[in-house]
Amino acid sequence: MKNKIIGAILIALFIIALITTATFIYLSLFHDNIEKNSATKNSGTILQELNKTKKDIDLPLETTILEVKASKNILATEVIDYENAKKINFKESNNSKFISKCQIKQDKKPLKPKVFNDKTARLVIIMDDIGNSRQVQHLKELGMKITPSIFPSTKSHPNTPKFAKSFKCYMVHVPMEAYHFNRVEENTLKVSDSLNKIDQKISSIHKDFPNAVAINNHTGSKFTSNIEAMDRLFCTLNKYHIHFIDSKTAPHTLGEKMQKIHKSLVYTRDVFLDNKPDVDYIITQILKAVKKAKRKGFAIAICHPRKETFKALKSAKNLLEDVKLIYAKELYE
Repeated sequence: MKNKIIGAILIALFIIALITTATFIYLSLFHDNIEKNSATKNSGTILQELNKTKKDIDLPLETTILEVKASKNILATEVIDYENAKKINFKESNNSKFISKCQIKQDKKPLKPKVFNDKTARLVIIMDDIGNSRQVQHLKELGMKITPSIFPSTKSHPNTPKFAKSFKCYMVHVPMEAYHFNRVEENTLKVSDSLNKIDQKISSIHKDFPNAVAINNHTGSKFTSNIEAMDRLFCTLNKYHIHFIDSKTAPHTLGEKMQKIHKSLVYTRDVFLDNKPDVDYIITQILKAVKKAKRKGFAIAICHPRKETFKALKSAKNLLEDVKLIYAKELYE
């Protein structure tokens, strides 16, 4: 009898232990599910927006919300900037009745894109953010027709005019106001700048870089999407006979609109090569640029002086055999 009682007690304790364990597992799974659903609810909208931007800015498919929030690099900042630009610029981009405020007469004939005589596709690769001697050295060591876009001379980049003289072809990478960018460069062009102030800045750039084939924008999602600011810029660029290549850091940039208003020749970036500092990814983007060049006749790709980018370009030379790599100046000759 005593053994039966002990056996019953042990069975009861075993059943209680099973119930307790099952309850604990259930509550843990339920809690995890709540957190997962909450996270999905909070980030779902942002994730959808990021997915929509991938086509325009070539954002890596595997980029996550945490990477965008936690990362302090340029990519994460420009993704957020791009999203805000997409929401804000719609009305401005539809201002079809805008009339230029230029005091300079626009009596020149409209410039037309370069037409190449043969059927060989051309590819222009621009390397932005050139500001120090080590970057210059690494670029030259590649031995490739890559066009450097060099920062204007400032306290942070005092020697850039000297660097420019050592290149056969170069551009100037002009900082312009962005919607979201914390590391603002000195002498950034702002939407609030008057025509006179923009003229002073461009005049200084023209003096320091007299042989620059063109300028392109560093950040600039806000500036390049503002029709009044862009009009003042193009009034000045025409005065100094400087071309503009649109880096397209926002979906509704007004480079093409300025081309019509000012009868200027504006080229636009087709592919960003190195949004993700990964050699394999960059090589994939190079292939994408080659395909676009073969489809369009020519394409413009933009990259940056990262170690991964230099490595990818060096290893991808054979991938560029299907196109003719040219300097940016050859688009205007």
